[in-house]
Amino acid sequence: MLWYRSLFAVCLMLCLSACGFMPMYGAAAHVERPDIEIANIPDRDGQYLRNQLIDQLNTAGRPADAPYILSLAPLTKTIVNIGIQKDATATRAQMQFTTHMKLTERATGKIMLERDLKTVGAYNLLDNQFATLVSQQNITESTLREMADSAVTELDLYFRRAGGA
Repeated sequence: MLWYRSLFAVCLMLCLSACGFMPMYGAAAHVERPDIEIANIPDRDGQYLRNQLIDQLNTAGRPADAPYILSLAPLTKTIVNIGIQKDATATRAQMQFTTHMKLTERATGKIMLERDLKTVGAYNLLDNQFATLVSQQNITESTLREMADSAVTELDLYFRRAGGA
């Protein structure tokens, strides 16, 4: 009776091993991504996002003649006060960044990938204005890093489906 269970477990593992899923992270998940030039993004937050993308996509330095150009629309930043108390003061704020990214093939000008990107973060509104400012700056950098990670993930998924370009 016990060997039936063992046989069933082995058969189940063999069936699941051929499901077609591939890991997104780790050494086995490496995607051959071609060189990508990152276009300028206006404003300070856009510059920070662009620097994050350069750090993640161009690890071997800036490409001389990249076959693809990644462009992002100007960032839209929205701050909404939440956590309203009875005396109408807010204790928390929610910050949201949105943008639209396009991956364009340089040779043909054809848009290969388009995605909307959105990140949300929140921070406390404190009595100390300096502490609130530091908290706001921290969440700004954190959400922009998250947006850069999302953009790189979208690019990796595209190039994986496209067969590495």
